[in-house]
Amino acid sequence: IFLVDCGFPNRRQFLAPFQGVRYHLQDFAGQGNDPENEKELFNLRHVSLRNVIEKIFGIIFI
Repeated sequence: IFLVDCGFPNRRQFLAPFQGVRYHLQDFAGQGNDPENEKELFNLRHVSLRNVIEKIFGIIFI
């Protein structure tokens, strides 16, 4: 399974975030900005995982 951004469609083996729903970590920062529904929660977890993966690749390829 590939974790992809919203430029890719959700299809077999591609896990993309929901479009038209908050996605960026900054959108959830601060008090009172918690996810309001399941789609926002999914996008928050998606972007969090993507962020960790990008950091790991940054460490590996330094």
